[in-house]
Amino acid sequence: MHGLSSFTKDNVKGVLLNLFLGGIDTSANTLNWAMAELARNERVRKKAHDEVRSCVGKKGKVTAEDLDKLHYLRLVIKETWRLY
Repeated sequence: MHGLSSFTKDNVKGVLLNLFLGGIDTSANTLNWAMAELARNERVRKKAHDEVRSCVGKKGKVTAEDLDKLHYLRLVIKETWRLY
């Protein structure tokens, strides 16, 4: 087993890049499956869309403060995790 002194900057960069990309890949997969399910289920898509629209209002985009208000969308994401 090698000591910490045997790690180069490139080794550390590689490990950090793998950790970062692993987190992105998981989130991207969840988003892809959620979008696929929303495309298949019009009622759920409309309900999630209406919730986001009512929360966002005239701001035009979701902010960090809005996330706690998006209860139905959170349920959609949790159901996506359960299914996939």
